[in-house]
Amino acid sequence: MSFFGLCVQPLKAYKIEIPKGKRLHLTAACVSPEKPTPTALTLTVDQKTHIIASIGSAGHLMASLDLAFGHGQTISFSVTGAMDMHLTGYFEMDADMYFNEEMTQREFEESFDETDDDEDMEGAVEALKAELEAKQAMKSLMDSSSGGKKKRKRDEAEDAPEAAIEGMGGEENGEPKKKKKKKKKAAKQDKPAK
Repeated sequence: MSFFGLCVQPLKAYKIEIPKGKRLHLTAACVSPEKPTPTALTLTVDQKTHIIASIGSAGHLMASLDLAFGHGQTISFSVTGAMDMHLTGYFEMDADMYFNEEMTQREFEESFDETDDDEDMEGAVEALKAELEAKQAMKSLMDSSSGGKKKRKRDEAEDAPEAAIEGMGGEENGEPKKKKKKKKKAAKQDKPAK
């Protein structure tokens, strides 16, 4: 992509022929904020004239555009009003130039080199594996140097979530349901029969 900019002055026509293999995307038109007066931007394409922006009054100093012109097209801009109109956009490569009638869609897709992406991905995977191995080596080194105390604490911490999961739904008021049932059964047995 390459930048496109053009200052269109009043009462002058600016003719542009889109170069072969390029597309022009026109994205914005604006006027200077100094003494803005109503100004209209006119576009002539295929011998037809269109007003594409009217700005410069009531605080409207810019218009967003999304216009695309293909290679070989000749377009012309002009301004009606007292202010210069600044146009901005960008040129990009025209995909139609790369895909012709003789080339099939598959040939077109295969014309892009994907080997660099695959090599980059393999390198990233290898780097992650090496990082994981280094962390595991550091972890085992730390375990062996702490005399086992840290390992016991870590094992207890790892078992804590399992204990919490086992107790889920099985506790009422901090007491396991099985213990509560045993207490109720014992209380019934202690009561004298009527």
